[in-house]
Amino acid sequence: MTDRELMVHARDALRATADEGALRSNPLLAHLQRQALDHDGLRAHVLRALERLDPGSRADVASARRGRQHTILLRCDVQGRVHEEVAKALGLSRRQFYRDRRAALLAFATSLRTYRLPAIAVTAEPRDVRMLYIETLRERGSYDAVWRESIRALHDLRGDPREAELWTVAAEAARFFGNVRKSQEAIDALRGLVERAEHPHLRRATILRLAICETALDWMQADFTNGRGRVDRVTQSCGDERTMYGRDATLFGILLNYGAWMALDAGDWAAATEFTRRSERIVERSEVAHASTFHHRLRALLALAQEGDLSRASIELRDALAVAHTYKALAPIASASVELGLALEESGRDGGLDYIRYGLAIGRDACGYDDFAVLVVKTVPALLARTTIDRALEGVEDVRARSPLFRRADLFARLAESKILLAAGKHDQAATSGADVARELERTSLLPAAAEAHLIATEALWRERRVVAARKTLRRAGDVISHYGGAPVRERAAALGGRLALPAAR
Repeated sequence: MTDRELMVHARDALRATADEGALRSNPLLAHLQRQALDHDGLRAHVLRALERLDPGSRADVASARRGRQHTILLRCDVQGRVHEEVAKALGLSRRQFYRDRRAALLAFATSLRTYRLPAIAVTAEPRDVRMLYIETLRERGSYDAVWRESIRALHDLRGDPREAELWTVAAEAARFFGNVRKSQEAIDALRGLVERAEHPHLRRATILRLAICETALDWMQADFTNGRGRVDRVTQSCGDERTMYGRDATLFGILLNYGAWMALDAGDWAAATEFTRRSERIVERSEVAHASTFHHRLRALLALAQEGDLSRASIELRDALAVAHTYKALAPIASASVELGLALEESGRDGGLDYIRYGLAIGRDACGYDDFAVLVVKTVPALLARTTIDRALEGVEDVRARSPLFRRADLFARLAESKILLAAGKHDQAATSGADVARELERTSLLPAAAEAHLIATEALWRERRVVAARKTLRRAGDVISHYGGAPVRERAAALGGRLALPAAR
């Protein structure tokens, strides 16, 4: 098709939005014939393709040119205004106007031929309405209601292909409001579906759902041996992710992300990097629109832990927050906002505390109890630097009061309490608390956190002028700090070692 023909057909599509016959016969819409769209659907396709040409409020030169071209098509061909009038309003000469109009019609023709209407299932059946209600509750963070409505819906969905999906949602909801028993009940039901294999074409997806639910529970309970082992087994047995599509690719990416988070918690930077890269390779096939926000966050935390690169971390976290905002994903917004605020505070830049407050305000309702607790305790160092010790302690006590914490969140809360004791000058208590939680963290393989706890105990002993005990503590913890400590911890340990006349712990 020549440029001239493309321009004519593009113009006709815009001018004939009210004429169903003309739209159906337009060659630029031929690819929609299999979708059996009604007139409203065809018209929506044309107008959405036109909207794609609008660059919005961006201020660069290319965007200004695209915005002008979009305006020309909108006013001349949709609104039917006279060319001379439009050219004058835009401040264009006749020659420039027609040059822009030609470029606009060609761009619109390309948009028409390449744009695909999103595949949206028509919600008509009562079951579909109920699923939509559950998903809405889930997005709002009403996890107790999600559990209740999921269990009710499952009575009507026995044997339905969506049964596995609903048990997955129920397991997640129970985990998020801190009920291990209910989450395990949902996992057991999901395991039964895997064993029965009622829907062979969904078998891999169901296996992945089961692995995700079990791994998530292991992670929250700080059972890294089972959790990481399961991720390795399932990712090896389910095939190559590069051959997956649709729901399988989505679920496989989620499981890879869990592998990355657990490896990060364990200080296995190489494994965390590899899981992240594998997940990134299939992110474009994910059905989770905001999936890339997790990759940005993982890269940020890896940059901080390995190199202490606050600049790189801030960039990645800004991108994570932008993606989450675009898709209105509240829990990722909360996490990325808090982590960005902490990076800004650490680098001495403005706005960090505002991001932290903003993220915590959203996270209280949007995140599960344990996820929110971990967010809160992460902010303790920033709060100690900017507010009072009592304020920092109140935050930790508040999350403990909401619900009993799973082991991982509880250990992080205990670590935060040790930091508060140290900041409050209660050095004897901080030394004991730091040493106790360090042992627990090592036993559960939360090794970067264990390195920090050892350092807190050492600093407390040093401030009590118990130099010999501080030297022994730092010497015993040397391997954990040098191999698993994040960059800030390694730097603090090196500085403290110098004061204690020890070799730098790196």
